[in-house]
Amino acid sequence: MSEPKFKRELQAHPATARGIASDVSEDALGDPRAWLEDKNRAKKIGARFLLAHAEDGVIWGKFDDDGNLKTSFEASANAKYDAEYLKGWGRAQLRKETLWQARIFGDDAELFLWRDGDNLFHARVIQEGGASAADGEGMRFQEAFDEPQILWGTDAKPLDDDFTLMTDGAQGMRHAVPIHVESVPENVENGSREALRPLRLVVRHYLADEDAARVAASRLVSLEAKNDNTD
Repeated sequence: MSEPKFKRELQAHPATARGIASDVSEDALGDPRAWLEDKNRAKKIGARFLLAHAEDGVIWGKFDDDGNLKTSFEASANAKYDAEYLKGWGRAQLRKETLWQARIFGDDAELFLWRDGDNLFHARVIQEGGASAADGEGMRFQEAFDEPQILWGTDAKPLDDDFTLMTDGAQGMRHAVPIHVESVPENVENGSREALRPLRLVVRHYLADEDAARVAASRLVSLEAKNDNTD
């Protein structure tokens, strides 16, 4: 029997989860981009990427060295990307009216913003090292394990600022990720092209500090591209 490609390896990851906003209306939220940029700086998130879900589709983004956010919508705004080049992709925008949830994340922290059933927004931060719980609030964790999740996409088209429009030949799924990705070769030796999807979204699962081990919270850590079939 072959060895599994992914193993749960527990590691010491002291961290704290704490709510930072509750019952925020659309008007109070304002421009989601400005809100996320402000919280990224104020809460010292150190975010590299954005992953948001809205009524009209998935929105990816990335932060520059000054903490400014660029989304997949802006990365595809150049007139050189005509309708045929972007065919089948909805180019969703980051707007408060359509936003369901958004995560900004990096090596040290994640901020998660979501809309509830009453149309109000809430937000929480998971911070490595427990720095966000200096006031004694929040849920504390000591151990975690990372899980690389495979994302759709075998065919890659370059966009501005090293974004890449990914299309999956088998499913017709499309999204524009904020990293450079190479297409999977048409002819591969180690299985089908669909089995070699290169995108990996790394998720960190934190265990509750209890007698019985259970996943109490999870956050996004990084987005990576692999061009082989190993994990």
